[in-house]
Amino acid sequence: MMDIELISVEADLLLAADSDRQAAYVMEKCAQLGAPVVSRMNVTMENTHLTEIIAQAWKRSSVVMIICQNGKDLKTVRKLIAEKVLNRKNDELAEQDVLLERHGGSYAGVILKEEEKKLILLPEEELQSIFEQELFRMLQKELKDTVYSATVKMCGMEEAEVRKLIAELKEKNPAVEMTLTVYMGEIQIRMMTGSTEDHSAKKALKPVLKTFQEKFGAYIYATNDTVSLEASVLDLLKERELTLTTAESLTGGLLAARFTAVPGASEVFKQGFVTYCNRAKRKLLDVKKTTLKEYGAVSDRTAKEMAKNGVFATGADACISLTGLAGPAAEEGKPVGLVYIACCYKNRTVVRECHFKGDRRQIREQSVVQALLLLRECILADQ
Repeated sequence: MMDIELISVEADLLLAADSDRQAAYVMEKCAQLGAPVVSRMNVTMENTHLTEIIAQAWKRSSVVMIICQNGKDLKTVRKLIAEKVLNRKNDELAEQDVLLERHGGSYAGVILKEEEKKLILLPEEELQSIFEQELFRMLQKELKDTVYSATVKMCGMEEAEVRKLIAELKEKNPAVEMTLTVYMGEIQIRMMTGSTEDHSAKKALKPVLKTFQEKFGAYIYATNDTVSLEASVLDLLKERELTLTTAESLTGGLLAARFTAVPGASEVFKQGFVTYCNRAKRKLLDVKKTTLKEYGAVSDRTAKEMAKNGVFATGADACISLTGLAGPAAEEGKPVGLVYIACCYKNRTVVRECHFKGDRRQIREQSVVQALLLLRECILADQ
């Protein structure tokens, strides 16, 4: 099995969102290979310890992947590695090294090899195309065992209960590795096993997958790495030939953005309202003035009217609404993190009161995930 370390070289750590997304992509692809990333670090080009950081990773691991923001930084890092880490006279490619094609981009990647170890430099912009077109298959061929992996994505479950089942399954199936990731209410379990024969690897995973499906069937929304929670919800609506509208206040269109990022969303998604102020709630969603005055914008009554009137205004079969306080300060005597989410589905409206913790971004993200969960529950309850 490969042990892989990942280093992202940044110009500014405060502006590292793009490389964080690329790093997440790399870690996902490595997990699919059965060679998960064991260490991940962000470091600036200006860091005086950059050479030492790369050298230490090189000593520890068989593969070190380095993501650079642009071609200029990649050239600088490549020269530094060749001369200071690999002790070469210059940064010209040696016979055993591999140049990774641009695949339509501006910069190429490179693999620097020494015996059985590799330093892989990847330009941020071209990273995914290089991985998809070339690097993934190259790494796959070098793995001695056939690695077979499976993913189970769940929502609405208690983490403790899932961890308990994983512990029981690990005891009964020691050949199967299982890792659990929890983020904003979503749970992802990755299972991996290796064998010299493909059918043996698949056979080892089969009873584990079956147990998860029997125990948590209704909570599993995908067994495919590429399917997101929002995509699974849209699929449920498509299967039933239903349409959807969103009505958002504190999330400012984040929920609609999640839906419309899914290819084919237009078959289901009709319209998204962003009613941030009370005037917009009254004008676009016909929320009653008395409701806003007596109960406030952050209330179950307001969320309910937003959802019901969103359906009425667009003729959709369902509308999910969100109103709440993301901070930084409390308002109307209500605490930061208080969020009301309502779902009007086939003329039945359900309202959920939520209390989230974190900063403004985290509260908004948690709100969106819980809105997706509520909509999914309403759809599945209508059997």
